[in-house]
Amino acid sequence: MSNDLPANWVMASIDQLGELVGGGTPSKSNSAFWMDGTIPWVSPKDFRTHFISDAQDKITEDAVADSATNIVPAGAVLIVTRSGILSNSLPLAVTVAAVAINQDVKALVLSEGISPDYVAAALRRFDQEILAGCTKTGTTVPSILTQKFRDFRIPIAPSREQIRVVASIEAMFARLNNARDAMRTMEASVASYQRAALGAAFRGDATRMWRKIQKQAGADIGAGERSPSNRDDGVDIASPSPNFAEIFGVRDDTPWPFVTLESVCDPVRKISYGIIQTGDDTDGGVPTVRAGDIKNFEIDVNNLKRVRRELSDRYPRTLLRGGEVLVSIRGTTGNVAVAGSDMTGINVSREVAVIPLLAGVEPKFVAYALASPAGQEIITRQVKGVAQSGINLVDLRRFPLPLPARSEQLEMIAFVDEALLRLNSVKGHSEEITQSLSDLSAAILRKAFQGELTNQNHDDEPAGAVIARAGANPTPARSKRRLRKADKKQGDLFRRQKVPQSRKDVEADYLRTIVAKASAESLPVKELYLRSDMEIDEFYKQLAIEVTLGHLRQNADKTRLELTDAT
Repeated sequence: MSNDLPANWVMASIDQLGELVGGGTPSKSNSAFWMDGTIPWVSPKDFRTHFISDAQDKITEDAVADSATNIVPAGAVLIVTRSGILSNSLPLAVTVAAVAINQDVKALVLSEGISPDYVAAALRRFDQEILAGCTKTGTTVPSILTQKFRDFRIPIAPSREQIRVVASIEAMFARLNNARDAMRTMEASVASYQRAALGAAFRGDATRMWRKIQKQAGADIGAGERSPSNRDDGVDIASPSPNFAEIFGVRDDTPWPFVTLESVCDPVRKISYGIIQTGDDTDGGVPTVRAGDIKNFEIDVNNLKRVRRELSDRYPRTLLRGGEVLVSIRGTTGNVAVAGSDMTGINVSREVAVIPLLAGVEPKFVAYALASPAGQEIITRQVKGVAQSGINLVDLRRFPLPLPARSEQLEMIAFVDEALLRLNSVKGHSEEITQSLSDLSAAILRKAFQGELTNQNHDDEPAGAVIARAGANPTPARSKRRLRKADKKQGDLFRRQKVPQSRKDVEADYLRTIVAKASAESLPVKELYLRSDMEIDEFYKQLAIEVTLGHLRQNADKTRLELTDAT
């Protein structure tokens, strides 16, 4: 790859960039190490953003002195080196305050002239190559082999170019993040409109005009169509409380009775759940639907678990024949779908209830009733348990089902189907755009570290000179003794650190005001960030807004920010 880099760039190993520092865990048995601690102790669970200034756990200075942990300064690059997440991703973060680290994290303390933001972006660009070439396999928990990681090489730009590369990446990613926010808003709107459509259907609003037309035409849309109500098996079809009409929002002019869900089900098969312990996946076994296979009113049959046939035979009532309603009753509860005729012979697991309906009740109608806002509210109320939450079959059998005539059921289904068709089209476009944004993010990083994202300045000091100087003046070894002398002064700092501000906390021209109050007419980006007391993500979003509004602009070589009226 080095032949493809600009002239002033070089390939350098991680070991050439600075010192790789490890961490440790103070004794958990010594509560004094953890009580009233002020030093953030970073572990893999703290890698939630690209920048770290705090941690869920805090330790004391004595804990640092008496353990293998180390304090690393602001501007270090933290890398998770031991965690299950390394099977697919490489968590990284840049410290914006001094922190301690545990043994599952390494800190790259960089030499002068090497930007931590640049190195972090480069490691994200090459994260899959690092995982493929540096991960220790065959162990319970994946881990990064330290020496292989030290030897891993990344493109290094001249120091000034590093700043320009990071600024370009951040500016482009800010736009991508805005687009992602828009897609998330769109997806939330789709979900909201879906709930509204289902709510309108089961309040009777969607078919109010239809009922009026049918009544004027003299059509019978009353109880005569409701054959499932004519039960002779002793099931009480009137047991649901009239209050359920209020929950569904059914108005007085909507002539729907409420019946129990079990009253419209096959009295022989009944509402049942499936195989309690499915065991290992078995070649040639019976495909089995689990809760996770039911999403968006559909059943994903492509990766169904297969169970031993003799085990499936013990649960004949839940063997599908097509037309049953399936509902997840364990874990993520309330997802529903209708089994197609092509699913005959498939079984279900303990996490799924099978609702076999009598003729005269449309399966989609029941599925939509369960998925309606009122239906989901009723189901949520019935969820029990903490470690393994779920719905009891007794409660599901008593679910209050509004039961209009079959002809009106079909009208309601058609209304919801049309709404879902349109909403799914919007959702599909949103998902395509979101995937394109991910692809674009990867493309930006590829271009950035090929030197193709910014214009090269041949007057910059070559990266080779920066690396040579780093080798001649390595980062000082961070021994315990030297750490203690330097870092015992950190105690007050940890206690005094300000809570970072967000855009909601500042005025629209906040950054412009900072520059205006500075002695010079412009400030380097990093200095402006430090003066802002903002979270880094919030800072760049605020900066993008102010540049767009014309409050600030970049200078000619894109290293500083200046007032738009500066001369």
